[in-house]
Amino acid sequence: MYLSRFMKNTILIIAAFLVIGCGAGLTHTLVPDYGERGVVSIAVMPVTSKTDDEAAASIFRASLIENLYFKGYGKLTPDTVDGKTSGYARDRALSNVSDIRPEVLGSLLGVDAVMYFRFDDLSISPGYLYAPVTVSASFELVSTKTGETLWTSRYSVTERTFGITPRRLEMKACQTYEMAVEEIMEKSLATLPAGPRYVEAPGSGGSTGALW
Repeated sequence: MYLSRFMKNTILIIAAFLVIGCGAGLTHTLVPDYGERGVVSIAVMPVTSKTDDEAAASIFRASLIENLYFKGYGKLTPDTVDGKTSGYARDRALSNVSDIRPEVLGSLLGVDAVMYFRFDDLSISPGYLYAPVTVSASFELVSTKTGETLWTSRYSVTERTFGITPRRLEMKACQTYEMAVEEIMEKSLATLPAGPRYVEAPGSGGSTGALW
């Protein structure tokens, strides 16, 4: 039986949705005595990215700061962190404020730890009818007292988005990308113990919390 090109494409899409899946991987490390390290305040350093997507990096940094705050840690705004470190880095000919030693950052910022975050992959690869979306990110929490790494997390997710038209495919790929970034944030920070200011919200059953 003869099938039109549209029908063939529609059948292909339906078949693809039946086998659609996503690959994700999460790895993390945590020092055994984390609860005794006295981490109360965390400064989130500028996000580094192999993709040079400054807008995405800025948005993610702000979101990371808020998530850490609601997880029970004191926070500093990006302007405060950058304002107190950029001059130091410039005077010492450092290419990036993240090159400043953690112990020095602790003195400059008055925090117990610094959080480094890096986008290892941030890509949308549009093709015919589908667009693979890949996001990989790494977190590292370092003590400003000892320079020791207290916690790390790396999460990678690849999802395939399908659409009938290029425009529809582009829109769905962008939505999928945003969801992938949110998933990375949620799943990675779930492996970091709550801070000392975390208070479980009434009736939350341990799933959410608030800061006093």
